[in-house]
Amino acid sequence: MKKLFLLMMAAVSLAPAAFAKYETDNEDGGFGIKGGVGLSTIYFKDQDDNFKDLKTKINVAGFLDLSYEIRLHKVFALEPGVVVAVKGAKRELVVPISEDKIKFTTNLQTVDIPLHLKFYIGDHFNIYTGPYVSFITSAFGRYVRRDKDGKKLEDETGVNIMKDKYKDVDGNRPYKRVDAGINLGLEFVTKKGFIVGGRVNQGFIDLTNDDYKGYIGSDAFIFPGDGKWAGNTAFQVYIGGRF
Repeated sequence: MKKLFLLMMAAVSLAPAAFAKYETDNEDGGFGIKGGVGLSTIYFKDQDDNFKDLKTKINVAGFLDLSYEIRLHKVFALEPGVVVAVKGAKRELVVPISEDKIKFTTNLQTVDIPLHLKFYIGDHFNIYTGPYVSFITSAFGRYVRRDKDGKKLEDETGVNIMKDKYKDVDGNRPYKRVDAGINLGLEFVTKKGFIVGGRVNQGFIDLTNDDYKGYIGSDAFIFPGDGKWAGNTAFQVYIGGRF
């Protein structure tokens, strides 16, 4: 994130040269399709002591991005889009006394709607940023428990905890349906329209529903919000094309 910020500052300083020099066969914009890999996690801020031993790790999954670039100038462009992605996190815990190891995995399937403002530097590079709204369509989880010797004791998987059957007695769901945040990215675009890029996206909304009391049977897939802020963070790399 810090490096991308520094690149944005450098881009601003190079603006006069960019206006004078820019030429490309793709200066009219157009439709784009991009696909890649996202490294995501859920950041739990200021956890209570009950959850201090939970270690949150990276979750790796794919995404598909459809967009349309609208050139406002030789240097500036707007790009609305739709991104279908899998986000989420892995969490691990060692149980005191028994030393059992528990691993929680949650895959949040989302549909993101971003609006990016792009700033082109020279013929091929652009830096972009902008807000996005994200809709969580499903949340599939897995819960695995092993003893200290590695023997599997429990393994539950494939449950979509956003279904109505997993609401608590008050009708609350474990996760909120809507997220919102900001993207910051860097792209390289060839004259033929081939795209390589990467971006960071950060959610601003607490995803976990702190009023959720759990459902009858098991709450193994629930990442405890414990009254604290918990939001999506992801780094995405991709390739694609514009036509």
